[in-house]
Amino acid sequence: MNLVVRTSGLRLTRAVRVFAESRVRAALGGLAVRARAIRVTLLEKRGPAGARQRLCRVLVLLPGLGPIAVRALADDRYLAISNACSRAAAAARQAAIRQPLQSGGR
Repeated sequence: MNLVVRTSGLRLTRAVRVFAESRVRAALGGLAVRARAIRVTLLEKRGPAGARQRLCRVLVLLPGLGPIAVRALADDRYLAISNACSRAAAAARQAAIRQPLQSGGR
């Protein structure tokens, strides 16, 4: 599994990186091992009335399937990561049902 965790406008701490990695593995399960690449990006955005919110984007590339891209917005960076990983897992499972994963890579 090729997993990259990035931030923009936020400091990437070891705790955030480890949390993102563990959430990806827990949410995607066996699909994480088959993924060619997984990218988690955490950004800070200004919400209504100037409130700071965290946007987490997750991109998963699985062989035989198109790219799976999801995002989640939350006040807390850990919640944004958790929600985005859960959405990515649901989208990956749904895509795999529609088109079973091919063995091997492209």
